[in-house]
Amino acid sequence: MKKCLKVLALVVLIVAILWILLFHGANFAWGKAPRSSDPLLIEPEEDIRENLFEQTPIGMSMEDALAMIESHEKWELESVNSENGFTYYSKRRIPGAQTPHGGKYSINVIIGEYEDIIGEKTLFSTLKPIIVYGHWGFDEEYKLVGIFVWKFVNWP
Repeated sequence: MKKCLKVLALVVLIVAILWILLFHGANFAWGKAPRSSDPLLIEPEEDIRENLFEQTPIGMSMEDALAMIESHEKWELESVNSENGFTYYSKRRIPGAQTPHGGKYSINVIIGEYEDIIGEKTLFSTLKPIIVYGHWGFDEEYKLVGIFVWKFVNWP
């Protein structure tokens, strides 16, 4: 009987250790907060957009906006488009559900990247890379008319 209790105690101990490692181990993201070197990136797209409008107000020249964008060392300038503006996409990301609203010209930038859990947190949730894009639209006089912020989950 004593041997049976010792075996049972050992099994309980092993199960408890596995439980702790499984739910609190370094390989799992469950319960972890988003990881970012820039706290602004984890904010909702609309809040980031408002912050960008504080730095580049409506009516700002394309030249001044580009200078401000280039002053951010961590931002990556993707393109300066002199042929068309940008396109707002549906929040539901439905293919083809788009409405052009970005002026005649645009500046497109990767503002940064962070990691977060996508969807419901489960036992096997892992952190996924999220890229934050900023798109500035300008009219035919090269004046800022709009900003669009888009978060893209870089995950298959």
